Amino acid sequence: MRHLFLSLFPQTAELGGTVFFAPLRLRIRAGKFREPDLVLLRDAGDPRRGNDFWTGADLVVEVVSPDDPDRDLRRKRADYAEARIPVTKRLTVRITLLSNFTQERNLSMWHRFIDPKSLP
Repeated sequence: MRHLFLSLFPQTAELGGTVFFAPLRLRIRAGKFREPDLVLLRDAGDPRRGNDFWTGADLVVEVVSPDDPDRDLRRKRADYAEARIPVTKRLTVRITLLSNFTQERNLSMWHRFIDPKSLP
């Protein structure tokens, strides 16, 4: 996750945005929070960016946990959809590769896969 964060940080900052990694609370609705592994806003001044928690994001990234993949693949995805997060990426950590389900990519290529300029 650190490599992905370090890859996205300069590009996002250049666009005037911001990117953070866990722990950072993201409110889904009143009383319901998630802590994505990575969270990005294209505009650092976006009002969804709060001090205690964020109320939205342009991108969230979750590492799929081997102990409970259903939580990461289904339940969290539904939560982020409820919060109207336009882009959610789920990553499965392998020894030196990250996998987005069936496509494996080298770590150095993730900055092209998740390009802050292409976010809605």
